[in-house]
Amino acid sequence: MGKYLGFPLLKGRVHNRDFSHIIDIVNSKLARWKTKLPNKAGMLTLAKSVLSAIPTYTMQNLWVPESICNKIDSRMRCFIWGGTRNNWVDRSTIHKSRQMNTTLLGKNIWALLHDQHKLWFKIL
Repeated sequence: MGKYLGFPLLKGRVHNRDFSHIIDIVNSKLARWKTKLPNKAGMLTLAKSVLSAIPTYTMQNLWVPESICNKIDSRMRCFIWGGTRNNWVDRSTIHKSRQMNTTLLGKNIWALLHDQHKLWFKIL
């Protein structure tokens, strides 16, 4: 149906293609950073701070499919380790997209239950 303020407006069942813009943004960021960072610590910090923030706006309002979360985590892991199997950082340090999505949606549920005096609650 399009986008409003960068947020996809969806009708009916959610498909992976509805969230392909998130993967495209992650890939474009990674392509620019590939040759500029000399060490793993810089790559890990950049990936955790910037790449994990890209889907946050969408995750606050929609349940993002697990395959999209896995692709984001996979891109981050390949960026940091170059596609090798020798990972020196625990996988749970990098794989947090699904947890972040659940937490952000839980925040909205908490607000629905406890912030009933706010305007957006009255509109809903």
